[in-house]
Amino acid sequence: MKRLPGVEALGSDSCAPGFTVVELVIVMLVIGILSAVAISRFARQQPYDSMEFLNAVQSLASFARSTAVAQRRDVYLQLTSSHAGLCWDASCSSPVAPPAGISGVTGCGDALWFCSKTPSEISISPTVTLDFTPSGALSPPTAVTITISGGDSPQSLIVEGDTGYVHGS
Repeated sequence: MKRLPGVEALGSDSCAPGFTVVELVIVMLVIGILSAVAISRFARQQPYDSMEFLNAVQSLASFARSTAVAQRRDVYLQLTSSHAGLCWDASCSSPVAPPAGISGVTGCGDALWFCSKTPSEISISPTVTLDFTPSGALSPPTAVTITISGGDSPQSLIVEGDTGYVHGS
């Protein structure tokens, strides 16, 4: 009897190509565990949104301070219930453009405005406009605590009045 090349007779000791049942079960378990972690991560998005917005506000405040010193002019950080954004004037009629290589943040109304939209279900307090002077300090030089609420627990940033230094609490 002539056999086809690559086909062994039943009952021979050679290994058949493919996966064993154990290998398939292990792969299914790994996929199940990864999907359970991913689903729980996306089901509770609010704590991540809160932390992301806190980081954005901290970056904006640090950039406002650096820009005020570098440009030798006042830079304003406007904090409202809908956004945190940088402006050249207290009324925010002249927005600060994002630095080179960073596109404007969507949701703030103007692609040429360096700002971050407040995520839904996240709140910021106080709603205030901070004035960073050319020395980098706040005007008036009093410390401001910014609180972001909406995650598991409120997160805070402190902007030091006399230096404009921004840090977590």
